Amino acid sequence: MIARLSTYDGPADRLADLVGGMEKNRDALRGMDGFVGAYMLVDRSNGTALTVTLWESEAAEAASAAEAARWRRDAADAAAHGIADVHVYEVAVQVKAPAR
Repeated sequence: MIARLSTYDGPADRLADLVGGMEKNRDALRGMDGFVGAYMLVDRSNGTALTVTLWESEAAEAASAAEAARWRRDAADAAAHGIADVHVYEVAVQVKAPAR
């Protein structure tokens, strides 16, 4: 599995706009080939945010990269945030909670 991590910096009072940008593309993201899941983490005290998208393979991540870059720019611009970093990682260990 492959993870793409994107970090954002900007005003804390505009985080709702950044979150809205992620929510706006939720269905399109779900429809992408090889998409496994996504998370958006926010620190409301300082305005930073992190998105993590998970992909079945390097090929699936690469195929989504151009569209994801456009979504990042649009969301960041709408929220007066900057895109600090974008990195791609192999998921080497995954720990899931036990079934209850």
